[in-house]
Amino acid sequence: MNPLLKALCEGELVELPATIDEIRASTHPAHREEFERELGSTAFNALPHLLMHWAIRAGGAEPGTPFASVTTDMNIPPFV
Repeated sequence: MNPLLKALCEGELVELPATIDEIRASTHPAHREEFERELGSTAFNALPHLLMHWAIRAGGAEPGTPFASVTTDMNIPPFV
């Protein structure tokens, strides 16, 4: 079973891709190379934030969209 990742975005609960494979598959083809490049060059301790950024982006949110909360069953640091 894949991890659960949900976010409250402008009052609406949305499900986000929660694995690297799901994020990759959900990322627009024009941005996959950028995703792969960032994934490969990001320090280990910064990966949770990078993956959250891309999960939100792959989930259809416009960059800069405010998320009131992100609920997950994964133990990751808060996303700011």
